[in-house]
Amino acid sequence: MDYVHTPTYRLAIDGDDFERHCWNLFVKDQFSSYERFWLKSVVSLTNRPNNVHFKTDAELAAISKSQSDLCVAQLNYSVLRHLMRCFEVLKMLETPSGIDQQLNLLQEGMARLVGAQDNAFELLERVKNPNGYKPFLEKDGKTAREAWQKSQNYPLQTLRNYRNSLMHGRLLPGITDGPRLCLPNIDKVSSYLDWRLITELSPEQEEYKKDFISVLNILESAWNETIMYLENHWKSL
Repeated sequence: MDYVHTPTYRLAIDGDDFERHCWNLFVKDQFSSYERFWLKSVVSLTNRPNNVHFKTDAELAAISKSQSDLCVAQLNYSVLRHLMRCFEVLKMLETPSGIDQQLNLLQEGMARLVGAQDNAFELLERVKNPNGYKPFLEKDGKTAREAWQKSQNYPLQTLRNYRNSLMHGRLLPGITDGPRLCLPNIDKVSSYLDWRLITELSPEQEEYKKDFISVLNILESAWNETIMYLENHWKSL
């Protein structure tokens, strides 16, 4: 009897350059279910072992796959792209730079995390309801994201609200701890909309300082909460 050999793939070896780079940095230890989903739902859509590019529509149909499957695979990769940039920002914040630079990095890091969340919510909803949304229509992507958020009681919303405060509201007041910029913690933003509370801190205002943490610690906390959410949900896919 003849047997067809099915190759065994590993992300660290058979992923593209970017995925291989991410594997040792954080995927292996914090988001290992990415590889499991990649093996199950991405590899077969590509031309491996010849190359990592996606099959044509006709080739997808021949293996009972569709553009909807391809859309999910692209969302999966997009999640990783956003996470990698946030990881790079965290590494930059470990060595304090100027105050303005630290604020800019926090804004970018939080925006990237929310980008990862947006792609994740859309992916999870499309997997849950595979025939409910057209694959390459932005309106349907937005509808899918919103449907997942509503059905799950708006997960990670405090982080998204913090991103909104950083990007769309007035600047948050800050204090310094040596070379590090400290801003109100994620759950304390609404308490410090009046900048005068921390202007020229006097001894009787020392209690306010406990509500301010470094931008590095703020982003680390947001990273940990986001990647834990992703890992837990990717396990079930």
